[in-house]
Amino acid sequence: MEVRRIFVFLLLIFSVAAVLSSDEPVDLSKLICDTPACDMVAEMGDYEAYKLEHTIKLKTDAFSLQVPDEPLNKIIALEDEIILFYKDGQRLLIAEDSGPDVGELKNVKVNQFPQIVFTKTTKDEEPESHSDRFFWKVALYQKPAFFNQASEVSYAEKDGVSYFLSNSNELGFSGSAMVSAENVKDRFLRIKAMNMEYGKFRKIASNVVVEK
Repeated sequence: MEVRRIFVFLLLIFSVAAVLSSDEPVDLSKLICDTPACDMVAEMGDYEAYKLEHTIKLKTDAFSLQVPDEPLNKIIALEDEIILFYKDGQRLLIAEDSGPDVGELKNVKVNQFPQIVFTKTTKDEEPESHSDRFFWKVALYQKPAFFNQASEVSYAEKDGVSYFLSNSNELGFSGSAMVSAENVKDRFLRIKAMNMEYGKFRKIASNVVVEK
């Protein structure tokens, strides 16, 4: 990926973060997603329960998934984040996300963030309340990370769980996914891979389940 693209995207993220941390009322008219990715949507497909052989089970607070049981250099486990460093250079980042801090949401739930990123565009009607619209706009700002330099951006649903996947290498990842669940309103799961074949990554993301 070109250094300039990385810089532009990080500048965009830092700009949004600065707005979020400001004590001044946010002028939402300045938060405009204006790249081609902002009007792209993922392709919906049928859920397929891909299987991996020789796996280990990992848990976060609300989710669990099976990951390859392959030689590891190290595992870093934080409160809601797990990073796996495989000896062959593959890496997996698994983290729960509670969404951007934009104030109290009214009619939008945190678990809708992946849906907005993957299926909404600047042409869709925005929510009415200030905090909901703020949340919506921040989600749209993340679209380039999933749609730029991607040949496959898709989503599927199964038993109240939604799986959103992309093979974009916009930020140097070989696969990115977000998983949300109807009965987990206040968070969703992010999964990212480096140096991993996308078909393998897709199997990992597709086996996420909600912890009972």
